Amino acid sequence: MNMSHISEPRQAEFVDYCIQAKELGQKLGIEIRTSAANHRRLVVSFCGAMSIPSFTVTTKGIVTTCERDSEGVDYSYGKFSYELGDFVLNERRIEDNRVLLEMPQKCHDCFCKWHCVGDCPDVRNINYDRCYVNRRLIQYELESILNKEETRG
Repeated sequence: MNMSHISEPRQAEFVDYCIQAKELGQKLGIEIRTSAANHRRLVVSFCGAMSIPSFTVTTKGIVTTCERDSEGVDYSYGKFSYELGDFVLNERRIEDNRVLLEMPQKCHDCFCKWHCVGDCPDVRNINYDRCYVNRRLIQYELESILNKEETRG
């Protein structure tokens, strides 16, 4: 398979198809969701795993807070010690991960900041910005609620 012909969709295109899927889902009684753009989700941090912190253990015995960090490179905060027969945790790394949950400055004036809170820390870590997608989909959901209320009223 030639992967050079496969690419991610443009964000505007993704939004258009996501809205089409949501509308079709409504007709069929299926709820279509995405992790960041959900008007019912009001949060102070995007990722529960990073704020708990999550206890995900890699195959090498490394403890990481993010399931996406399968090698334990970016969000590790401990490891299994064979000598002790227990996990050894690094409190400083736990705190470093917690800092990643802080809302980025650019989000402070955004109307949907409590829905995505700056998005997934790992997505931000790879410098991928889903702000357009998140704002457009939250806007769509909120406008849909208002339109339903206008039809009832």
